[in-house]
Amino acid sequence: MKRLLVLNLIILFTISTSSFAQVQKYKKNQILNIPEDISTVLVYKVNGIDQRFSYSYNSNGFVVNELCEQLNNGIWENYEKNSYTYDSKGNKLSTLNETYIDNSWIPSYKYSYSYDSKGNLLTELLENYTNNSWVNSNRKSYIYNTKDKILEDLSEVYVNGDWVFINKNTNTYDNNGNLIIYISEKFKEGQWVVFSKGTNTFDKNDNLYESYGYYYDNVNKAYHSTYLYDTNGKRIKGTTEILYNSKWELYNRNTYSYDLKGNVKIELVEKFVFDQWENSSRYTTNYDTIGNKISYSGEVFKDNQWQNEKRFSYNYNNNGNLLKGISEDFKNGSWINSKYDAFFYVNEKYKIFIGFKIEITYKDPTSINIDAVPNQLSLSISPNPASDYIIINVGAGSKPALMDEIEIFNIFGEKTTPSNLSGLTPLIAKEGNFKIDVSNLSPGVYFIRIGDRFEKFIKL
Repeated sequence: MKRLLVLNLIILFTISTSSFAQVQKYKKNQILNIPEDISTVLVYKVNGIDQRFSYSYNSNGFVVNELCEQLNNGIWENYEKNSYTYDSKGNKLSTLNETYIDNSWIPSYKYSYSYDSKGNLLTELLENYTNNSWVNSNRKSYIYNTKDKILEDLSEVYVNGDWVFINKNTNTYDNNGNLIIYISEKFKEGQWVVFSKGTNTFDKNDNLYESYGYYYDNVNKAYHSTYLYDTNGKRIKGTTEILYNSKWELYNRNTYSYDLKGNVKIELVEKFVFDQWENSSRYTTNYDTIGNKISYSGEVFKDNQWQNEKRFSYNYNNNGNLLKGISEDFKNGSWINSKYDAFFYVNEKYKIFIGFKIEITYKDPTSINIDAVPNQLSLSISPNPASDYIIINVGAGSKPALMDEIEIFNIFGEKTTPSNLSGLTPLIAKEGNFKIDVSNLSPGVYFIRIGDRFEKFIKL
């Protein structure tokens, strides 16, 4: 089966409106590369030269080459490129970056990655190309618990032929995998020195309801945040106070409202000024019928009224693939192209495009020959879109062991596999069919992974 996977973007506003809490329930660290069928991405810049990114793929659908060109006097010219290799499970093994200089590709830097048997990232090594040879630069290593959560990550830099510690982060989790204690340390004068730490407390439904954070670098700072949820487990309010002169003082408050499908519709930010709450900013998000963002706008409260400030707009094709994203500022009563470049995130962690507008094209899905890949499952999903359950048809005679490898990810590559995978029992009606309850997933686009195969489905 051929497939066309969905790309979606989330946008980072320069104004921070969220709590400072560092919370991750799923701490499995994996350079996961969800196959994409992007052909080109055009990036239009306010400050800089317009760029075009082009992609080629291997037979598994993973990106193996990424070419970046810059527009010079109306002509696209080579600028830099990245080449990627993978293991049989789709984990990225290496990244090679090259720069185009004097009509030749010159190596710049490369990353190398290693993994454990579960696909957890163990090490990442950065080397720079200097004087016609590869030289160690930085490396990072990870330690996990039995539930694949990161217990420690350690960063080092290569100096004068030796690896020197830089910093490390240590995490502690509760029995449900929630991060409850995190400590960050810097290596100074031969010893580890704590520069930040925090604690999180969760309710019986695994909702974060209280967090503390402390920073000791130069000036001691601390925050304390509390959160409220509705009966559906949706966060409706978060309040933060900061420690000032040994006294906790209210700082800001975020209030959330949702649409009928559970998507965040409005986020209201208030500041505590002169012993009272005052409106500060407001963010409104609109969605299409399958949960894709079609607009995200920001307002500021000024002169006792809400005033437009910033907005992002998105267009999609009939398959739900993003075609265009644009950032605009409100100026003199009308919307104009943003004065400053904005951050467009693809799969959130893995690729960032910086500009005021991007345009994406997709290649013909029939050009990706997944069936040519050996030892892969024949995988299909129905109903799709789905609201309560999905049925996975992996074909009669598929290896039962692969059922233990089933995982579900959101569009950002985060594992969101429902806890009730006990429903992975073959349906009596037809061998090779498996049923999963997805009713507890939020509406949106998801990817299911069985063995080395990915398939997309939409949760209504």
